[in-house]
Amino acid sequence: MPTPFVNISGASDATARQSVRVEVSGLSLRILSAGVLAPPVLLAIYAGSPFTDLLVLIAGVAMTWEAGNVVFGASKPWQAVVAMAGTGAAVICAGFYSYGLALAVLAVTAAGVPAAIRTRSGLILAGAAFYLGTGCLAFLWLRQLGEGGLLMVAWLIASVWATDIAAYFAGRAIGGPRLAPRISPKKTWAGLLGGAAGAAAVGVGFALGAPEVRMLMSLPGPLTMAAVGVALAVVAQLGDLLASAFKRYFDVKDASHLIPGHGGVIDRADGLLAASLAVAFATMLTKGA
Repeated sequence: MPTPFVNISGASDATARQSVRVEVSGLSLRILSAGVLAPPVLLAIYAGSPFTDLLVLIAGVAMTWEAGNVVFGASKPWQAVVAMAGTGAAVICAGFYSYGLALAVLAVTAAGVPAAIRTRSGLILAGAAFYLGTGCLAFLWLRQLGEGGLLMVAWLIASVWATDIAAYFAGRAIGGPRLAPRISPKKTWAGLLGGAAGAAAVGVGFALGAPEVRMLMSLPGPLTMAAVGVALAVVAQLGDLLASAFKRYFDVKDASHLIPGHGGVIDRADGLLAASLAVAFATMLTKGA
């Protein structure tokens, strides 16, 4: 009996077409989710206190919940709930400009969780909660710098978004060597360079159109802002890789499914958290705060 002919090429083509359809569908969902969520988020940031405080409070508690979800799954111990409460209390303290107390709350929470959960997972959750909490405090502190603070966080958000968008399209168009294949297989060096170029362009735009940002950080001109944008893109990508390493360690793809097409709040805010910490620290140094 003759061997049946199997059209391997045709099967591969069908698989490729199906993969493209899935990617397009996923991208459409991501764009739709971003279009729905971005306006109220940006409006809350523009309005300032108490709306920004409430936004950061919700995001901080949600991300700490997601961290517990990554570490322990659905059966989270009560200590994970304590970590959420600690993050929330710290953000509330920061809303009243009590940053020393806010950091103390985070430190006590971070020390108490591994003491109560005497495992490596408890220690990791404590570190994650402290990192997420300090990132929220950094963003809130920057926003509280008055009109300059609004421009500062606008530049920060625009830089991180430009990094993500430019890195995505540059990585897909150019491809090439992987940036960190064991942590995030889809990231490439070409994507990092594209993201850095996008953040540099945003830096130049803000240096020319909103010099208050440059003055707050004591930067001399557009070229310096471009260089800072490149550094910020690298920091944002490192924050992304840190979150990916955290999830990969526990063999979890997304921190949660709170945002359709995007995963969880951590999955969307990972780069912004790292960038907020870096910019807040640099601003404190230049302002002598």
